[in-house]
Amino acid sequence: MDNLINDSINNRINNAINNRINISINNYISNRTYKHNDNNINNYVYYDMSPKTFYDQGKFMEDFEDDYEYKGDFSKYFPTYQSMNDQQLRGYFTWRTKVRKGDIEKTSLSFIFVYIYELLNGIGVNSPEAGYQALKNFWQVYQHFDNSIDFYMELWLKDYVIYHNLDKSLLKDSADYNFDNTVLTLLNYSSYTPDEIFNALNSLSSYNLWNSKFYKLYPDDVIQVVYSVFSKLTVYYNKNRKNNICEKFFGEMLTNTYTIFASAVFYDHKNIKDFTYEINSIYRYQCQDRKWSIERFISYKGKNKRIGELLKAIDFLMRKHYNFKSTLKVNSLKEIDRFLKN
Repeated sequence: MDNLINDSINNRINNAINNRINISINNYISNRTYKHNDNNINNYVYYDMSPKTFYDQGKFMEDFEDDYEYKGDFSKYFPTYQSMNDQQLRGYFTWRTKVRKGDIEKTSLSFIFVYIYELLNGIGVNSPEAGYQALKNFWQVYQHFDNSIDFYMELWLKDYVIYHNLDKSLLKDSADYNFDNTVLTLLNYSSYTPDEIFNALNSLSSYNLWNSKFYKLYPDDVIQVVYSVFSKLTVYYNKNRKNNICEKFFGEMLTNTYTIFASAVFYDHKNIKDFTYEINSIYRYQCQDRKWSIERFISYKGKNKRIGELLKAIDFLMRKHYNFKSTLKVNSLKEIDRFLKN
């Protein structure tokens, strides 16, 4: 008798769960368009995979929890709820329930992206700040299971800060942010110490003066000369050249089209039409008539060859002036000539 009662209760629970999912499937997750082919023989079934549909479905299932033993797999490009069958949906919602309780387990990568898409769309969080923290916390844990999400998370977290106009300090760990701060240091060199200018130049340089034997023997002298040379070159370029010294190093500032949350399933639920997010004076994002753009210097992933030529030339000449026993292998003064003449 007890078994019958337990079976009855379990059936009612399962029916309730299935009813909730079926409502979602029927009312939201199964928006389909049927279209005949040219020969009017077969019917094609098209699923509405639009970001708006994903957003609506996600908000509908926002507070749903499940406890279902799922041992299958799920793999799709740009995965959404519509990509899943009933068992996969229950498996996903069960995994998500655990995640929200702090129990993050390794699972199908497509489940991971659905969860990240939810957070990007504000599903399951009560504020942009909470969404940012949830994204960052999840990334910090899950990258130990699978670091293939790192590229996307770094990009999308930055976009999340921009889209929601969050504090710029949240971007301080990004490579782009550090690059621009270094460039700003060089642009405003007169406000910084010789040490700061030297460190800024050397951090971007293809030639590392920190490793120079001569620098290790005469660090203060090298720092002062580098600062003096850079100062004079800056004044010279500002007065006699069309482009300033930083434009020589990095090229002119460019404005390019930008896709916010590229490669994610994302719905613009804030309906942003016109908006500017300025990270600093040489790095800003703009949305005009719903079209996004980015304005900035090109951020080089490697070291800068032009700065390297300058620092190597300084090292070479200072060694020569000091009669330093160890000389650099250079073809005459080609590095210097190339820098000064180009």
